[in-house]
Amino acid sequence: MSFGGADEFIELLIRSPSVSTPDDFKIRVHSEQTILDVKAAIEHSHHATPLARHMRIIWKGRILHDEDSVKVIYESDERTSRAQTVHFVLNAPVAASVRAQKEEGSLATSERPVVVPLGNQFQYVLVDGVPYLRETRPLAHTQSSLNTQLPMAETQADRDAVARAHGLQMRLMGRGRGLDAMAQYDQLREPARLNAREVRPNVREAVRAEPEVRQANENAAQLAEMIRGFGFNTVWSFVWMLLRMLLLVVVLAHDASMGRMLVLALVVLAVVVVRSAWAQQQLRRLRFGEHAEEEAEEREYTVVEKARALVVALVTSLVPSEPFQIPAPDA
Repeated sequence: MSFGGADEFIELLIRSPSVSTPDDFKIRVHSEQTILDVKAAIEHSHHATPLARHMRIIWKGRILHDEDSVKVIYESDERTSRAQTVHFVLNAPVAASVRAQKEEGSLATSERPVVVPLGNQFQYVLVDGVPYLRETRPLAHTQSSLNTQLPMAETQADRDAVARAHGLQMRLMGRGRGLDAMAQYDQLREPARLNAREVRPNVREAVRAEPEVRQANENAAQLAEMIRGFGFNTVWSFVWMLLRMLLLVVVLAHDASMGRMLVLALVVLAVVVVRSAWAQQQLRRLRFGEHAEEEAEEREYTVVEKARALVVALVTSLVPSEPFQIPAPDA
């Protein structure tokens, strides 16, 4: 076509590595229009309806700005008689393009290689997230070359660049899901915060009362230990001392008084307390320190030995003794 009139329309062949595009997808724009108008035409004509604000128009490895005129494409190329090929890429994933690919339902369509007319063949390569187009050599017109797809990345560096671009796209897609997950987490965590505020005063009161509870438990343990110390030996000692006290009262009835009886009762009580297991344990601790528990326990007397001792004590207590007489002074 001729290019020179102010009312001429230009035909552009559109390709895209981001969105599935038909091989014969073309648009017609006026020669006085800008790249922004080209984006709008692609948005209205493409079946995936990609947003114009997400597009970047690339021509021969050069990113065209929105304010650039369409004439830039033809003024820099002497071959103006045929349609020029431009590429557009998306800065963010478009849900409409994904739905369109699912509706097609064909893996071959989604993986179809970029086909460019002979004489203007370019390969799209991502390097550090920036798209570049480089011109490729014409392929031999053989059956094997026609069935071979053009590789997207021929070197390891190109494959790494494509992998980084794919990772960036996945992070952008996951950012929205992450925000939704954070909102759900905040909704679930709010009741827990309210419960923590209600429970915190009770915990503080329990911590303040903990020393008093510990002291009461220690006192109760000591009292229980002392009560357990009054075993058979302690009861037997108390009964034996009480019996001897009664025998002494009978023997000394002719010279007994209330004061002597009170002193005798106090002595018996002191002996009973001293002979208790708890008192013996405390005495061993004072005497031997930490090794008191390792000492051997007191010998346990049999019932026969205790009965024999009781009989001997009764017999010896009932034997009357001669009263002590102070000798009279010589006259």
